[in-house]
Amino acid sequence: MVEMSGTLSSSPQPTATTSHRKHKNGEISSTMISTNEMMLPTGKDFTACYMELCKKYHLRPLPVICVTLPYNLDFTTDRVKMEDWRPILNALSLDRSLRSISIRSRYQYRKPSEVGNVSFEDKVRSKGPGALTQCLLEWLSHSIGQCVRNSYSLTRLELEGIPFPTDCLAVLCVGLAGTETLEHLSFQRCYIGDAGCELVCRAITDVRTIRSLNLSDCDLTSRLDET
Repeated sequence: MVEMSGTLSSSPQPTATTSHRKHKNGEISSTMISTNEMMLPTGKDFTACYMELCKKYHLRPLPVICVTLPYNLDFTTDRVKMEDWRPILNALSLDRSLRSISIRSRYQYRKPSEVGNVSFEDKVRSKGPGALTQCLLEWLSHSIGQCVRNSYSLTRLELEGIPFPTDCLAVLCVGLAGTETLEHLSFQRCYIGDAGCELVCRAITDVRTIRSLNLSDCDLTSRLDET
């Protein structure tokens, strides 16, 4: 656990939320459109937005999502089907009320150091319902980043076992740099590596509220000690 402190940097400009189209292979496209164009709810409460979006998309709210609400969102990704991500991530991008967000994957993604030159898409490909595709990771990064940057209440963000590629992590870091409330941040077992660690540390250097940073099992090397 690393202790961090500093002063807040200027907030980054808002980014668009990610929408999707469902393809025959079950993946989500990375088409980006604005919140207004998506006709999303105008509320800033995750629970209300999630329920409204589930009704709009003709989906049943997931018990695994609802059990810790209204102030905490804590779930594992492995049992969430592709179509169920849409209301979750759209509601998350609008939220201003959650105090804690914990999103975990128990799937054993291989460390980058163990897969050589295998492409990222091959690393995360899985036959299970919880496969985290590149497009889904992009959408997740945008939604979390928006929530973190704009939240009035969020103090804890825990991401475990989520194999963020560098470009997705960079998007998330834009939100981290703009937070005014976050105190505890964890990327445990996300295998973000040295480059990802540097991105995160640069993003939160001037965030005065950050008290702890967990980068355990992130595939870091001794190179960071030399920089």
